[in-house]
Amino acid sequence: MFCSIRWRIIVPYVFVVVITMLGLGIYLSGFVRDIHTNNLETTLISHARLIGDSIAPNLQEVSPLDDEIDSLAKHWANVLNVRVTIIDKEGVVLGESHEDRSTMENHLYRPEIQQALSEGQGVSMRYSQTVGYDMLYTGVPILGDGEVIGFARLALPMDQVETDLAQLRMNIFVATTLLAVIIIILGIVIAERTTSPVRVLSAAVDQIASGNLTTRLIPRSKDEVGQLTVAIDSMAQQLRNQFEVLQTERSRLAAILEQMTDGVVIVNKEGDIELINPAVEQLFDVDAESIGESLILALRHHSPVDLWQRCQDTGEKMHYRHQCVDFFCYRQKSGPAG
Repeated sequence: MFCSIRWRIIVPYVFVVVITMLGLGIYLSGFVRDIHTNNLETTLISHARLIGDSIAPNLQEVSPLDDEIDSLAKHWANVLNVRVTIIDKEGVVLGESHEDRSTMENHLYRPEIQQALSEGQGVSMRYSQTVGYDMLYTGVPILGDGEVIGFARLALPMDQVETDLAQLRMNIFVATTLLAVIIIILGIVIAERTTSPVRVLSAAVDQIASGNLTTRLIPRSKDEVGQLTVAIDSMAQQLRNQFEVLQTERSRLAAILEQMTDGVVIVNKEGDIELINPAVEQLFDVDAESIGESLILALRHHSPVDLWQRCQDTGEKMHYRHQCVDFFCYRQKSGPAG
């Protein structure tokens, strides 16, 4: 099957498409994951700034009400569907949406808080000892009169992030699979259309090779295959003409030999009879069925066989007389002796 040109085109094509689409799917999956994660981080940081601006007046009070700040953290968590933590500038948790703030340790040295303190915003992905699973954290400083008075931290569970990413990866996989199937089908159609003229041409050449010289080849296109079809058809026409000439010459030779009273035997270089005339049939008591047989087996007479052998060896005309019968032998150049 794989000796066929069609399959030798289709199989590498399909292999390249599958590998390419697989690589593209993996690349897009990672690319979209990074974009989605960056978008989440940007969104959480924007929300954290909004929460920080709204809570800043509460933190600027001489004695901020922790319960009020804790209520605000829970309110924003319900609105945004995220975990909200409000931290003062010393790292003490003043408000927490998902846990009891009074049991939480100092958060000043959390990575996202330290990054927010030095760069204006912070991001961290890590396991949360408080809730017991991986979280995506973002934090921003809360400013009052140009100074840092606290921090607003928002977090999302990574399983929720991974769920969104898994859905995106599934969409990418489905899209790349459908695209690969379409490309493969298109490749098969193209390969079929490309190799179809070649198969037709091959079948016609087989007919010519088997002796059917009446087969005509009609080009279907003007490309290389069409040009090859025209060339082979021209060659077949020349073979037909030569065959007709040979048939005419053979018929003429047969008619001449038929009327000759002298016996004529045409033998090839292997010593097999190719042609005999009626005079030979009468002289040596053979018939037309001897054509194709060995000279010595057909005639069963050593004189013509010896004469033919000497003619073959020397390449010269030979003459031999035996019992009032003259034997002549002549060897054609690169041809049979007779």
